[in-house]
Amino acid sequence: MEGFITKAGEVIAAGLAMLDNSPWTDRVLEFAVAQGPVQMVILFLLSSMIMIWRLNAMERKGFEGTMVGTLVM
Repeated sequence: MEGFITKAGEVIAAGLAMLDNSPWTDRVLEFAVAQGPVQMVILFLLSSMIMIWRLNAMERKGFEGTMVGTLVM
Protein backbone atom coordinates (compact mmCIF):
# COMPACT_ATOMS: atom_id res chain seq x y z
CA MET A 1 0.00 0.00 0.00
CA GLU A 2 2.87 2.38 0.76
CA GLY A 3 4.25 1.81 -2.74
CA PHE A 4 0.94 2.80 -4.26
CA ILE A 5 0.74 5.96 -2.16
CA THR A 6 4.32 6.87 -3.10
CA LYS A 7 3.63 6.31 -6.79
CA ALA A 8 0.39 8.33 -6.61
CA GLY A 9 2.29 11.17 -4.96
CA GLU A 10 4.89 11.10 -7.74
CA VAL A 11 2.17 11.22 -10.41
CA ILE A 12 0.45 14.16 -8.70
CA ALA A 13 3.76 15.99 -8.32
CA ALA A 14 4.54 15.45 -12.02
CA GLY A 15 1.10 16.77 -12.99
CA LEU A 16 1.53 19.86 -10.82
CA ALA A 17 4.97 20.48 -12.32
CA MET A 18 3.46 20.33 -15.80
CA LEU A 19 0.80 22.84 -14.76
CA ASP A 20 3.42 25.20 -13.35
CA ASN A 21 5.34 25.13 -16.64
CA SER A 22 2.27 25.59 -18.84
CA PRO A 23 1.74 29.06 -20.36
CA TRP A 24 -2.03 28.44 -20.34
CA THR A 25 -2.44 27.78 -16.62
CA ASP A 26 -2.93 31.40 -15.59
CA ARG A 27 -5.38 32.10 -18.42
CA VAL A 28 -7.45 28.99 -17.71
CA LEU A 29 -7.62 29.73 -13.98
CA GLU A 30 -8.63 33.35 -14.62
CA PHE A 31 -11.39 32.18 -16.96
CA ALA A 32 -12.64 29.49 -14.57
CA VAL A 33 -12.74 31.77 -11.52
CA ALA A 34 -14.37 34.76 -13.22
CA GLN A 35 -18.13 35.14 -12.79
CA GLY A 36 -19.49 36.00 -16.18
CA PRO A 37 -22.22 34.80 -18.53
CA VAL A 38 -19.93 32.33 -20.30
CA GLN A 39 -19.01 30.62 -17.03
CA MET A 40 -22.67 30.45 -16.02
CA VAL A 41 -23.61 28.81 -19.33
CA ILE A 42 -20.79 26.29 -18.93
CA LEU A 43 -21.92 25.53 -15.37
CA PHE A 44 -25.52 25.10 -16.53
CA LEU A 45 -24.53 22.76 -19.37
CA LEU A 46 -22.25 20.73 -17.11
CA SER A 47 -24.93 20.31 -14.44
CA SER A 48 -27.51 19.38 -17.11
CA MET A 49 -25.20 16.73 -18.51
CA ILE A 50 -24.65 15.27 -15.04
CA MET A 51 -28.40 15.17 -14.39
CA ILE A 52 -29.09 13.43 -17.72
CA TRP A 53 -26.28 10.96 -17.02
CA ARG A 54 -27.79 10.05 -13.63
CA LEU A 55 -31.33 9.84 -15.07
CA ASN A 56 -30.02 7.40 -17.65
CA ALA A 57 -28.41 5.31 -14.90
CA MET A 58 -31.67 5.27 -12.91
CA GLU A 59 -33.67 4.37 -16.00
CA ARG A 60 -31.58 1.24 -16.50
CA LYS A 61 -32.36 0.08 -12.95
CA GLY A 62 -35.99 1.16 -12.97
CA PHE A 63 -37.12 4.35 -11.29
CA GLU A 64 -40.12 5.95 -9.64
CA GLY A 65 -41.61 9.41 -10.13
CA THR A 66 -40.48 10.60 -6.71
CA MET A 67 -36.90 9.76 -7.50
CA VAL A 68 -37.03 11.73 -10.74
CA GLY A 69 -38.64 14.71 -8.99
CA THR A 70 -36.01 14.66 -6.28
CA LEU A 71 -33.19 14.51 -8.79
CA VAL A 72 -34.60 17.36 -10.88
CA MET A 73 -35.18 19.55 -7.82
